[in-house]
Amino acid sequence: MGRLRDAQCGCGTVHPTVVGNGDEVRHLKADGRRRSPTAPTRPNGPPCARFTERFRSRTRDEWSAAFDGTDACVAPLLTPGEAPSRPHLADRATFAELGGVLQPAPAPRFSRTPALLTRPPAAAGTETREALRDRGIEDVDALLISGAAHQA
Repeated sequence: MGRLRDAQCGCGTVHPTVVGNGDEVRHLKADGRRRSPTAPTRPNGPPCARFTERFRSRTRDEWSAAFDGTDACVAPLLTPGEAPSRPHLADRATFAELGGVLQPAPAPRFSRTPALLTRPPAAAGTETREALRDRGIEDVDALLISGAAHQA
């Protein structure tokens, strides 16, 4: 599964771990206005290379345990299947289940006007025609015929 990778080391860089199969850790700069003199600043500069080398010395779960309970800006990159079980996401009700489908809960969340899921997500391709028309696409039939879009 592909993950969004930030190009700037020190501002949210993803580092592969020892496993090397998508098992990754992301380190973040805590404050965008201040830089520590040793903060990595270039995508391929020596400080960034040192971070990458160091993060490859352990697995993602080992790094996660090492930084757990600290104020360090380091977080494991989770798969969609792992994310709902993380305590901080579960405590914030970041995911909701409706119709047997676990999905991201509606956002934004307001204390006096909670957003509620009213129906499960549509099956892939069931609303393609309507969605394309709603977005101003004029020749929807041509997209469907060419295979660029699919209507179930």
